[in-house]
Amino acid sequence: MEKLYRYRAITERSVFGIEANEFYFASPSDFNDPFDCKSLITFNGASDSNWRIFLTNFLVNKEPNLTEQSRKEAVEKVIRSGEHRSREKLAELGVMWGQILEKQSRKLGVVCLSEQPDDILMWAHYGNSHRGFCLEFDAEVLRKYCYCSRVRYLKHYPTFSEFVRADPEECARTFVLTKSNHWEYEKEVRLVRNAETEEGRELGRVVKYPQDSLTGIIFGCSISDEDKKRVAEAVIKNGVNVTFYQCVKSGSSYSVKIETI
Repeated sequence: MEKLYRYRAITERSVFGIEANEFYFASPSDFNDPFDCKSLITFNGASDSNWRIFLTNFLVNKEPNLTEQSRKEAVEKVIRSGEHRSREKLAELGVMWGQILEKQSRKLGVVCLSEQPDDILMWAHYGNSHRGFCLEFDAEVLRKYCYCSRVRYLKHYPTFSEFVRADPEECARTFVLTKSNHWEYEKEVRLVRNAETEEGRELGRVVKYPQDSLTGIIFGCSISDEDKKRVAEAVIKNGVNVTFYQCVKSGSSYSVKIETI
């Protein structure tokens, strides 16, 4: 993972972002995929040991004045009754678990990047039908600047047993980095940072990235000369030294070639 890429349409924000070295760390609640970052979870395969850990932690937070012995007795009573495995209880816990994690994930900010600069679907979806541009970043510089991780792609929802030992913040981060395998072609990498405090105070979602992390600009194969000029002028105002590239449609396959200009 030497380089990372961010596909962009031509907008006032995207062009100014080059000029000002700025990322917008979006809230996961704003994502267009109804499954993305929505804290969906399955209880399949959860053991009684998993449930003991979960119920104990739940009571520590819900009933902090209970003695350790009282907590243990309450947990064992639920385990013996099998109540925790009823369809109604699982539905109730699923909603509660989801609400806790969504609350945590809303405090995070996310920037979506990719490991590939030449995917024609990515250009179509995120590069304004090939009329936009793609930012090229030095992955090592970004890793030093911010939490940076590949997205994992799964066919099924994450399991309850994966998260029962983790704290809510760690769980939320994991959900932010998990998507359906339908999106695997994107080869997505996400930058994640706290955008709010525990009390809900905004830390800011517009954040400057290191100037030397930006190493190149790739123009889409259908970008206009006017928009290329706008992007080039933003680079000049920034003062950063980048390499410019141009996407060109292949003459023999459904693909694009990236050429230095």
